[in-house]
Amino acid sequence: MLQVAICDDDEKTIVDIKNIIEEEYPEKVQVIQVQDIENYLEQLKEQQESVSDIAIMDIQWEKQKKNGIEYSVQLQRAYPKLKVIFLTGYINYATDIFAARPSHFLVKPVQRIKLKEALDKVIVEIEEERGNQVALCTSEEVIKVNPDYTFYIESEKHLLYFHGVNGKQKFRMKMDECLEIFPDCFIRIHQSYAVNAAFLQSIKMKQAVLFDGSELPVSRRRYKKARERFLDYIEGK
Repeated sequence: MLQVAICDDDEKTIVDIKNIIEEEYPEKVQVIQVQDIENYLEQLKEQQESVSDIAIMDIQWEKQKKNGIEYSVQLQRAYPKLKVIFLTGYINYATDIFAARPSHFLVKPVQRIKLKEALDKVIVEIEEERGNQVALCTSEEVIKVNPDYTFYIESEKHLLYFHGVNGKQKFRMKMDECLEIFPDCFIRIHQSYAVNAAFLQSIKMKQAVLFDGSELPVSRRRYKKARERFLDYIEGK
């Protein structure tokens, strides 16, 4: 089940959108209502919960510190896989929304057909991403890992730890063997770490920083090649 956060300070707007979603996607989508975006961000931070899959984000917040574009950028830095559908009654914001990598843009009052078109598009994107799973097998165990949702891989005492959107998975395997299976966007930055370039914000001598603020060590002998591969990834995108 996918989770959609409707983020708007107008209760009627939230209820109207919630009713449409629940009618169009019964048993497929769970809706959460966010009228206080600052409180929502604080809860995510304190409880270390995973963000929703999709945020339907109002751009103009009357009583908050920032606008919806700024809040979306903040959320996507911590949760790069979050899909954002912007919602506004002010069309003049349209040129600014691309700072937050929007998946769609809706104008109030929201029409059912337009909302469904937007959600259908985003749901297909999410399902395609989630479908890219890799099966890791030994004679004793089989697990499924989704590289697209893996932030980084950590190696410790013959075990690999896959840190990702849905927490941490453990598997007995060598790092070199794993990287032969995983996509090229995984960059070896240290004897014990490989990072997914899609979640990498910056890399420098001795340190790599992810969008969620995580910091990983970069070994001296791997820095030059890791930097080159990160630049190749950026240019390729």
